[in-house]
Amino acid sequence: MHVFFSFLEAWADRAFGLFSSYPLSAACLVALLIWAFIALDVPGRKGLGVRTLRLQFLFIVFLIIAPILSVLLPILGDIWAAISETVGAVGSAGVFVFRVYQAHPLLVLVLLATTVLGFFIWHFKKPRRPSRPIKVLTCIALFLASVAVAAPVADLVARLN
Repeated sequence: MHVFFSFLEAWADRAFGLFSSYPLSAACLVALLIWAFIALDVPGRKGLGVRTLRLQFLFIVFLIIAPILSVLLPILGDIWAAISETVGAVGSAGVFVFRVYQAHPLLVLVLLATTVLGFFIWHFKKPRRPSRPIKVLTCIALFLASVAVAAPVADLVARLN
């Protein structure tokens, strides 16, 4: 019996803890439930029993959805943080390549053509190992590394001339 009551207590903490942790999401959920209560109002069925039944049904829906949201929202927050970090890294890599392109456009175009050619040779020689996304990510990493190594050398050669 103790396990059952501890489960109910944890469930209530999750269900109503959503309001303190994520107030906007909780407000959206309550607004959705109020809209559902109004939308389920059938004109032919009036009475206290029908409305009470609808209210009980929506409260049960809230008790099921709120703990699920309180578990999913931190996970979605972590996923969003990872996506924003990835977008920032990709943006800074793009700015780096563009700055090198402004100084040495032919170098960047030759390295890009070599990388694309290397990808297609690798893909046609071994089409199944490794998978295509891994090949693409590897070629992008090699392109960025080659630009990072070749840019200072090109700057040095440009200063010597």
